[in-house]
Amino acid sequence: MPIVLATYPAAAGLAIGQEIFNLVFFAVLLSIAIQGSTLGWFARLLNHTYPKRPMPLFDVELVTMAESDFDLIVVDLPDPQGATGPVIADLGLPAGSVIILITRGGDIVVPKGSTHLLGWDRVTVLAHAKDHETIRSILLGAFSAE
Repeated sequence: MPIVLATYPAAAGLAIGQEIFNLVFFAVLLSIAIQGSTLGWFARLLNHTYPKRPMPLFDVELVTMAESDFDLIVVDLPDPQGATGPVIADLGLPAGSVIILITRGGDIVVPKGSTHLLGWDRVTVLAHAKDHETIRSILLGAFSAE
């Protein structure tokens, strides 16, 4: 907005209009540079930073040679990191659905019925494509209900 206002003196034909525009433009750029470079520092100082979810080191892709209604559904479980969620056996996933991979940070957890899901886990489920939303709601709903 200040830069737009700084164009008015130049548009009005004032001799000092170009100098006013240059001064305002410089002040705006300086203000942005100072605010942008100190924002992260102040956030850390005031303890308003949150840990970043790590990129998974493992992933699975489904390649089929024939027509199939199965799909891989990947669900990232919510915060807080490491919070204990439900046991896989208690989830009640739709028939024909199976959890094939749990990525926990940089590790792979072999899914068993007794495995507890934890916050920030990435769960990969092989299921019918029509069950996509059901599986997401079961995993996220059961986890947040704990």
